[in-house]
Amino acid sequence: MKKIKILDDTNEFFFETRYCVPLEYGGKKLMLLCVENSNCGEHSLYHYDESKRNGIGEEYCEDDHDELFKDIIEGGDYLGVSWSCLKKDEEIILEDDEE
Repeated sequence: MKKIKILDDTNEFFFETRYCVPLEYGGKKLMLLCVENSNCGEHSLYHYDESKRNGIGEEYCEDDHDELFKDIIEGGDYLGVSWSCLKKDEEIILEDDEE
């Protein structure tokens, strides 16, 4: 009989997850592309393009890129937004105008 003996529990040490979040902010339709792995997470902004697969258009390179990136990514992260769990029509309030 041939056997393989497992010496220890399987240890997952590397994974990579990619997901995209279509969103609208300041009247602009954007796609947030997220790549997360065991070591870090990276976020990129793209134009939202309904004609493209997954809605990912051209990379967003407009003059307000840094401001949008800060507002969306850092603002969402500060609020504890789990980008991978959002559902259609949810809203994230970054600032409450009524305060």
